[in-house]
Amino acid sequence: AATKQTAMNQADDDRKEKVQRKLLEAQLKYNQYENLQKKKKKAEVFQRKLLETQLQIKQNDMLLRAFVSSAEDSGATISTSDKQLPIQIIKARQQPKSPEEEAMLAMKYAQIEDIGERAYTILKDLYM
Repeated sequence: AATKQTAMNQADDDRKEKVQRKLLEAQLKYNQYENLQKKKKKAEVFQRKLLETQLQIKQNDMLLRAFVSSAEDSGATISTSDKQLPIQIIKARQQPKSPEEEAMLAMKYAQIEDIGERAYTILKDLYM
């Protein structure tokens, strides 16, 4: 009778352990799901901010390009903190460049073998 009781107690203990294990596994899966949802939300917020920043940059770039093209031929200057910059300098330093303009500059600089001469030419083109 004692062996039968011990066997029943062991079976009960095994069932309790299985239930506890399943509960822990379910809790773990739920925690993983919550963490994944938090990461997705952070990624969405980051993506939204990135897109807003890119849009702002494009808008600013369009405004600057419009200003530069309208003032380019007049020899106008732009005041920065402590100096006047001619429009040609502003245009030379404007970023981002169009893909065509980047390709043209890359070809121009690639033809200059001496690295010092290449650096000098780049700085000269940027009016530095």
